[in-house]
Amino acid sequence: MVRRLHLTLLLLTCSLVVAATNATNAPIGGGGGGGGVTCLSESGDPVEYWVILKFPDGSNYAYADEHTSHLGMSVSPYKLESPTEGAVAHTLNTVYSAGSGSSSVGHVEYNDEWPDEHKHGTGGHTKGFVGFDEKSGFWLIHSVPRFPDFVKDGYSGLPEDEMRYGQSFMCISTSLGYLEDVAAQLLIGYPWVYSANVPEGNSAFANMQNMKSLANGDKHYKDMDSNVVSIKTHWGVEFTTFYKSPKWGKYIYEDMVEPHFDTEFAWETWMNGINPDPSFCEPKSQYNSTNIRNLAVGAYSWKETQDHSKWGVSIGWKHRSYDEYLCIGDINRQESQNKRGGGTTCIQDVDLWRAFYNAIKHVDCCCEDSQCDDVGFCKW
Repeated sequence: MVRRLHLTLLLLTCSLVVAATNATNAPIGGGGGGGGVTCLSESGDPVEYWVILKFPDGSNYAYADEHTSHLGMSVSPYKLESPTEGAVAHTLNTVYSAGSGSSSVGHVEYNDEWPDEHKHGTGGHTKGFVGFDEKSGFWLIHSVPRFPDFVKDGYSGLPEDEMRYGQSFMCISTSLGYLEDVAAQLLIGYPWVYSANVPEGNSAFANMQNMKSLANGDKHYKDMDSNVVSIKTHWGVEFTTFYKSPKWGKYIYEDMVEPHFDTEFAWETWMNGINPDPSFCEPKSQYNSTNIRNLAVGAYSWKETQDHSKWGVSIGWKHRSYDEYLCIGDINRQESQNKRGGGTTCIQDVDLWRAFYNAIKHVDCCCEDSQCDDVGFCKW
């Protein structure tokens, strides 16, 4: 009898531990977009992260998240111009539906080009959106000027005048604690905040001092030149975020990202500005850091001159790390960007890496012509 009682108590204890563990690790929110402030998928379900590549000349795009990345970048049936359909609209509307003065849902919007046409040619070149409620939130990194709308105005989708060029998006679902780390990174980059709300008097946000500083328009770039921080999603997917201040004066990709991962990268960034950087090749450069020239996903193909996105994939051509990294951010490979703040955020994921790697159709080759493959990658 005593043995049975002990066994019953043991089973009950194990059940409680498992239940508590599942409750701690469970993704926030419910299905169909009914949950809290988090990254929502194409169908409106909570996800750990998603990435998007917008195609030039329109609002069509390719999408992947942790459930679909093994299939590559899938062309979405939705359009970014929609204010209600697709991952971007579902995600942002978790904040927009609460309103700009909500007492339980907060946000920070930043962009060097605001929806009301204000432009900033100094400070941060950063573009993004942080949304959160009393339990968790999301960080949306993107490359689109004048986007998204002021929260007070409601979400109207991708503006018509932003249809022309390709763009990139990355959404990360995470905790309030990690969002504090995100805010600290953004402060280094001197962001131009145009809409913000960190609800006063709500104890859930009492410890979000960095987010409050960000919302108030504070700048910490004078205190720190650059920084690298790791953040995690609810289920522990790790992202590495790199940020630099306007005064650092160095190349973020060549002087931060590539040395950190100890590998070469191919980069897709805006090439239509003044003094775009050429590809940097060994031995003049520590790492081969090459420009992507042509891309294709599904039936869509385009040149780098049609693309305003900012992303890169690791290559590891002949030595060093062979790990598969994808980075998405808001800084260009451009000489003038050395005097701008901003960053990039990277994930080590073979499926996402392969999806973006396979989109590359031509790069500048960093070796002899006879040693370049059809895409331009070295055959080493």
